[in-house]
Amino acid sequence: MKVRYGDLLEAPFIESADEVIRRALVLACLKEDELFCDLGCSGGRALEIAAREFNAYTVGVEIRLDLILGGKAAIFSGPLNRQIRHRIEFIHGNYHDVNLRNIDVVYAYLGPLANAKLAPKLGRELRDGARIVTFEFAMPWNYDKRIYVNKAPVHLYVMSHEKRVSIA
Repeated sequence: MKVRYGDLLEAPFIESADEVIRRALVLACLKEDELFCDLGCSGGRALEIAAREFNAYTVGVEIRLDLILGGKAAIFSGPLNRQIRHRIEFIHGNYHDVNLRNIDVVYAYLGPLANAKLAPKLGRELRDGARIVTFEFAMPWNYDKRIYVNKAPVHLYVMSHEKRVSIA
């Protein structure tokens, strides 16, 4: 796969702290057996937390293969993680090219430009009621709820017809 320089600028490699991930998943009300997706998942830490602590099925999309390989080695090597292995999937690719129609909760720690480019895709593909959680940078919609973790905002958006219309 060819990586474009602009793709890396949209979502530089900065991992979310575990506390941020947990609080974001609680904010999104992630439920057992729901499908959680981390766009720009790095090494998959959010996937592991969602699978282990929330019993969700997870998929992470990452453009950098080295981060996926490192994440798989870390997540799948531990004896405790054998129990959640079937709940975690990595996709090596660009999140703009991945179908999100079945996703219940999307997590994104992306910059403002990336969020603005991603919003129309989320509006087209996510069903009403699907939840989107962003860390630090907001989507171009009004958020439904916002909390702060270590003084940084975590935004919750619940997909609706009104959000689709506002970005059309």
